[in-house]
Amino acid sequence: MPHSGGNLFGVISSILRKKRILALTGMLLAIAATALGGSSVQINETPHGGLAIGLDWFLLDLFLMALIYVPLERLWPQYPKQGTFRKEWNFGCGLFHVHSSSSANFIFLVLLPATQAT
Repeated sequence: MPHSGGNLFGVISSILRKKRILALTGMLLAIAATALGGSSVQINETPHGGLAIGLDWFLLDLFLMALIYVPLERLWPQYPKQGTFRKEWNFGCGLFHVHSSSSANFIFLVLLPATQAT
């Protein structure tokens, strides 16, 4: 079974954090993904045309934004008594999803005439 980076990050997170449930959940999901084939899963056919939501782009965007803003929030917090991850984090994640999906839809609608013309 190949090594999973998710497990490594899960171990590091479980060592550094008091609440280990998220780290253990991440490790469990990484183990399940690896057991189901991981990156070696064969794709039998190429996707053709049509629209796609782009969950992979959303997750990549979320990861990069967290990589940028979490260290900034820890170094220079706007409200020092408030933690980095607030109680309403799921509402903020929902807003982020709505913003990123509406931005992607807007970009698609702007580029559609140009792609149809060429």
